[in-house]
Amino acid sequence: MQLFLISGLSGSGKSVALKTLEDAGFYCVDNLPADLLAALVEHLQQAGYHNIAVSIDVRSANSVQRLPPLLQQIKQQGVDVHVLFLDAQTETLVKRFSETRRLHPLNGQGEDATIDSEICHARFPHPNLPPHEAPLSNSLPQAGERTSVKGNLQFSREGANESLREFHVDDAASLANGKQGRTLPECVAYERELLAAISDIGHHIDTTELDANALRAWIKQFIKLDRARLTLLFQSFGFKHGIPLDADLVFDVRCLPNPHYNPALRPLTGRDAAVIEFLDNTPGAQDMFGDIRDFVERWLPSFVADNRSYLTVAIGCTGGQHRSVYLAEKLARHFEPQQQVLVRHRELA
Repeated sequence: MQLFLISGLSGSGKSVALKTLEDAGFYCVDNLPADLLAALVEHLQQAGYHNIAVSIDVRSANSVQRLPPLLQQIKQQGVDVHVLFLDAQTETLVKRFSETRRLHPLNGQGEDATIDSEICHARFPHPNLPPHEAPLSNSLPQAGERTSVKGNLQFSREGANESLREFHVDDAASLANGKQGRTLPECVAYERELLAAISDIGHHIDTTELDANALRAWIKQFIKLDRARLTLLFQSFGFKHGIPLDADLVFDVRCLPNPHYNPALRPLTGRDAAVIEFLDNTPGAQDMFGDIRDFVERWLPSFVADNRSYLTVAIGCTGGQHRSVYLAEKLARHFEPQQQVLVRHRELA
């Protein structure tokens, strides 16, 4: 069985990610309390499901901080577990909430001051059955059902009722008491603090400069990867838009000659033949490529030995259109014969 855990900050695109996995045939559960994850996995294994995706975030309150040991236990049972953590810059998250006029989960104003009675929303795509809603009692949804779960959630499994009771009484009360009187930026900062324990245990995606279509494409790439091998990701970006939050290594190539100042090259990108020819004939660009290549080759075995699943190498120029794109593409071509490689261009997405 494959388990994809989606987590991250509110407003970072978790709903888009979960919907993409649902469209790919995954059994998807949104807003599941972390303490119920093991029971859910066990039930779906027995029901014959092979691919499931679960979204767990700050709405699970204190239980989200217990996720790392819970995931280790599930891995020991032979489940192939993958974690995807979505993030974005605070200014971007504040703007997204302001534009949609939605309350942040940690904002204690109005109706949001109480814990929402809708604990989780489970759904399974089925081409032949129309969606319908029904309350869940003593069991999880079966194949083909689309179920909205409200009120008290009950499992027949021993101990699950007690876990849920603890979530309602302890975690929910703690969350409600802790989220009073915060501004939106303060809510985002507090959410980062609550999610710190799980932010570094999986693949990190910064959605600051991504639209929904680009995020869907990146999620589709993510689920096709060979999990047994380290994935080497080369990402171009523009410093004027900020450094990617998901970068492990950052290289600044703004010192190279900028094709932007050539009127014929300005509208092109680092993937166009004219720009490639210009930078191929720039000695400094070749020296920069060789130095980054040698550095990555020198230290890549150490990252592999550290049991890293992903290594994100970010290449930045001013606008993220010419020099960084050119070098990210060239580095990806160099490493592709030996490594599992992805290449992404943030400003071109």
